[in-house]
Amino acid sequence: KSPALRDIEVTRVIDADTVEISGDVTEHDRDHYRLAGLDSPELKSTRWPEQPRAAEAKKYVESITDGKHLRAKITKNGGGYGRHLITLYDLTPDGAELDLNAQIVAQGWAWSAVEYSKRYLPLELEARKAKLGIWRDNWPVEPSKWRKGVRQGNLHHSAIRAMPGKDSPM
Repeated sequence: KSPALRDIEVTRVIDADTVEISGDVTEHDRDHYRLAGLDSPELKSTRWPEQPRAAEAKKYVESITDGKHLRAKITKNGGGYGRHLITLYDLTPDGAELDLNAQIVAQGWAWSAVEYSKRYLPLELEARKAKLGIWRDNWPVEPSKWRKGVRQGNLHHSAIRAMPGKDSPM
């Protein structure tokens, strides 16, 4: 059974794939939610330096969520990491629901999380082709490879790109 859509507001964009929300979420006792189906560049943290275009990606998500009453589909324990996943929807003037997660990928600010779903992959491929967002760079590095490179003490772009792991869909 598909989760019901809930009325929410994004109260804070933590990074381009994680948000804090308020609204119709009482039984979901999380303070932040991972955006379903995508993976965005990592912002600077105590564990790693910032990936290229991470701040721009975050600003894009802020621009499409700020001050809006949105709808959301929340999935408990999605992705196998005990996280709550969320798909955000905005209502268009004609009342249709616009998938904002899809928009983030389509505008080039995130990778499609193909290990969980290929739903957004065609959008990623189009964004790559059009050189939008992160795809303006010659060799954007997937966040999973970025994190692995940091853990192994190797932040050189060519070494991270060559690391084994999830292959790029191109």
